[in-house]
Amino acid sequence: QWTDTTTMLSVMTGSTSVYPGGSTNGNVKLPSTLQTRYKQPESFHPNLRYWFTPDAFEEAGTADGAAVSSWRNVANICHSDHASSECTSAMKLAGDTMALEALVQNTGASQPVYKKEILNGRGVVRFTRGDTGGTTGQYLEMHTTSSSGTPGFSTNPFTSNTNAYTIFLVAKVNQAIADTGSHGILQLSKSTSDTTKKGLAVYKNSVTCVSGQGLAGLGCSGTACTHCEGGQYTSFGTLNAVYGDTTPTADDNSCATECGGGCSVSSPGATCLAKWGPLSSAVEYQSADSFHVIAIKVADTAMTGYVDGYLASSTPPLSISGETAASIEQLRLGIFSNGNVQNEGFGSVDIAEILVYDKALTLQEMDRIGNYLSVKFSLSSYRLNTDVGSPSRTAAVTKGCGCGAFWWSSSPSCTLTNGPYCAPGATLSSGTCSNKDQELHVSRGPHYQSVPSGGGASGKSAGGGTLRISGYFLLPSDVDVEGAGGILGAASSSGVPQIDTTSPSGTKDTQISARYLAVSVASVPVRCRAPAGTVQCLASDVVERFATGCRVFAWPSSGTNDASTACASWTPPSPVPEIRCDMPTGAGPRNDLVVYWHGVPTVLSGWYGHDAPHIASLVPAAVDAAGGATITVAGEGFGTQAVWDEAASGGQRVRAVDRASVFVLGRRPAECRSTTWVSDSTLKCVVPALPMVSQSVDEAGRTVAASVQVQVLSSRSRATGDSVLTYTNVPAYYSCDNNRVAADQAAQQTCFKCCRTACVKDQFSVGSSLKGQAFSWCDDRCSQYCGYSSRGRGRRLVRLRRLLEWRGILEGNT
Repeated sequence: QWTDTTTMLSVMTGSTSVYPGGSTNGNVKLPSTLQTRYKQPESFHPNLRYWFTPDAFEEAGTADGAAVSSWRNVANICHSDHASSECTSAMKLAGDTMALEALVQNTGASQPVYKKEILNGRGVVRFTRGDTGGTTGQYLEMHTTSSSGTPGFSTNPFTSNTNAYTIFLVAKVNQAIADTGSHGILQLSKSTSDTTKKGLAVYKNSVTCVSGQGLAGLGCSGTACTHCEGGQYTSFGTLNAVYGDTTPTADDNSCATECGGGCSVSSPGATCLAKWGPLSSAVEYQSADSFHVIAIKVADTAMTGYVDGYLASSTPPLSISGETAASIEQLRLGIFSNGNVQNEGFGSVDIAEILVYDKALTLQEMDRIGNYLSVKFSLSSYRLNTDVGSPSRTAAVTKGCGCGAFWWSSSPSCTLTNGPYCAPGATLSSGTCSNKDQELHVSRGPHYQSVPSGGGASGKSAGGGTLRISGYFLLPSDVDVEGAGGILGAASSSGVPQIDTTSPSGTKDTQISARYLAVSVASVPVRCRAPAGTVQCLASDVVERFATGCRVFAWPSSGTNDASTACASWTPPSPVPEIRCDMPTGAGPRNDLVVYWHGVPTVLSGWYGHDAPHIASLVPAAVDAAGGATITVAGEGFGTQAVWDEAASGGQRVRAVDRASVFVLGRRPAECRSTTWVSDSTLKCVVPALPMVSQSVDEAGRTVAASVQVQVLSSRSRATGDSVLTYTNVPAYYSCDNNRVAADQAAQQTCFKCCRTACVKDQFSVGSSLKGQAFSWCDDRCSQYCGYSSRGRGRRLVRLRRLLEWRGILEGNT
């Protein structure tokens, strides 16, 4: 039976997930690639009917180029704790899905292929046309089970919820030279016997150009090309849709009517731009190499479709309304044809992932799934709705009255009417608008220490301690509080509130909040921090350490929860929303603080650091000047073992300023010969020899005082009485000045005389066993100390000077 005990939490309901084991042994965990905490949908969201993902092929070890006869659904795996009545005991034992259907193609010539590592290292299912007109090709269609051979649904999800559903696709069209007509991507047909195109379809037109004006070198065939010269498009290769039952309506964005004489990609005209929605451009839709996140929502007579996010848009790129709702009987990929699959509309398409929900999701929920897909497949064109002025805002953002650039985007222009974007001096419901953004507050401990944008709080590297984050719009606009009214959203889709105030009674339940909320401290390895380094940081290099016990400590019961309200009516949310967490272990200053709601991150760059190291004691505190002794450095803030392990293996790739290391500071700093991390509060250091430079030698005790410094990712401990390390048995000649010997011959001679005198006296005073060899021994040491070469002229000078000074030295010692 189900044995998954991971703590992976999802972007929708915060539940854990399982994956079909495919045998009577029950279920196993989801593929490891679907277990990234807080950042993906879970497989048994109550309304998720189908989830077709490349992870299923990766988990099965499918070969590159293998024909796809079946694409297995991984949504709603039946397990022992699954609440749905559709999951029978037999289905739970077999590891079946609540929805038994699968995408199938039993005809070999019509089977697409699986291609590995196409998009951000992930695979895709590739459909290919059989000819340039799309009259033949490959497609998958829904069957009641993977082996039934019966097209259609076991339980139709498109009629079970009054014709309301939401579909997500990650896809691109591979238009070839001379392709014409429509490349089908997704089609929901009215019935398998219907000879019309009733239902819903998403497709992409082939590009056409003014005759003879195709982009040079592409070998255009007549007017058919993959790209056109500037100003020569007669039809853009845009994403389009058809929806309806009686007389389906098409939303065709190709602008063929407007561009009969040729249009430019960069300036297609106001009519075309209006069709594509705000913040859009033709360039985004024309590239044959571009994958897009396509989100389609149907609510009875209306269909809306978004491309690469920005769900706050009032005019989405795909929009059809007032149609008769279509009764769907079939789902197909890779084709746009009628119910009988006639000879038209086959597409050359790569499809990476598809999710189907049997309800019309909210805009916030759509943004969260879209964000998951964009992160998973590294689609930088996806645009989250971070606009604090939007009632459907998804991200945790914060802004008060005032305007100006802020960390997540450029603010809109100041006006006299728009909420917190009011011009300075505008009258609010209470007071007037200031000219400064209300910024996040981040602090540690029981009291606030407000920090400006770009500043931040700090914590102990051992972790622990409470971090407080507050801001007007710190919570998404649809957060639900159990049993509480006020300005926040309605109940979440799964019926589980994000904030539970009754379990335990009267508290803000950490466990419930943690299903949706996460806070992390993110950093990159030191090996790739150096601006001039040869190792480049990748997104996969980022290390996140998650805080624990995160909970929503305060939420507003009054005020305005978005910024779309006119200035005169805008009231600051009260109380100000606040999150509290127990901080994780870590090291180094200027780490990123990341706040996740349902997997959507708000990144505060450089807002959190860890306290600098502090040395409390050294044992022993005195070592021989020759070095090699091991001392124990005790204190706090020494960081994690990973930091020190990387320092030991990083070599020259890591700048000294960025490494975790222990130095002995004196006239010349010297790094410990080796350092062993024991804990955040204990290090073992093999002390280096006292550097052979002029020192402040205590001649009576033959000692030199130095200071130990611990450095962790640019944070350094301060020198105190507890960090003093005393070198003993220091040669007396270390008091001689050798600072200028390399550039000044006179200084070199003076140094040598001082050194030799001090050295010989030192040997006699300590009763050296060298006896008659003391002079020769001192000559060698002073020659090195004062910068003489051991060969050639320098050596002869040493011998000559020894003869000249012999008597004077002996007389000085009698």
